[in-house]
Amino acid sequence: KLAYMCGDLGCNMSFALNSYLMLFWTQYMGLSLTTWGIIILLLKIWDAINDPIIGGLIDAIKPKPGQSKFKPWIFWGSLALIFSGAVCFVPIQSAHIAVKITICVLGYLLWDLSYTIVNVPYGSLNAAISSDAKERSQLSTFRSIGAFIANIILAILIPILAYNKEGQLLGQVLIVIGLVCGVFGFILFQILCRGTTERVVIDYE
Repeated sequence: KLAYMCGDLGCNMSFALNSYLMLFWTQYMGLSLTTWGIIILLLKIWDAINDPIIGGLIDAIKPKPGQSKFKPWIFWGSLALIFSGAVCFVPIQSAHIAVKITICVLGYLLWDLSYTIVNVPYGSLNAAISSDAKERSQLSTFRSIGAFIANIILAILIPILAYNKEGQLLGQVLIVIGLVCGVFGFILFQILCRGTTERVVIDYE
């Protein structure tokens, strides 16, 4: 249960940080709120179709006997999250607006894809660990605890690290915070993978 909890602890190390995206791209990078609104609207449309696409791929690819169905996706997705979370905060203030928009869009798309590759199989892993409804409910509770812990930690630390005494956003610090959160997230996902067992075996033949 503690190992499963580490999954959402790792997910929210990345997800909570991205709540600073709008502040970074508007206050620090200089994009207008209108430009940001259009970008995020288009990106959220992609976000809506991203989950079922990845879910379909995971369901379509059948593991070999004895191999995990979900953990390989979590491993590679968490590895990509190390870098994709940081790419969202590349400090290029002097770049042309077209370059800024391109980096903003590509960075978010890469992060969103990496996050989905981790989060979708992580949610499905619950049913593979146990077939008992009570135990699944307990796992979901521990998952919520992991998300809560991550959100509390970042809610306290990021404002301390990312703002100066005058209350100005230190945009160049966010890329470092993104990398650190990505590394910690990767470690937590390794604990998840090593500390959980897929006991519910499905015959794909």
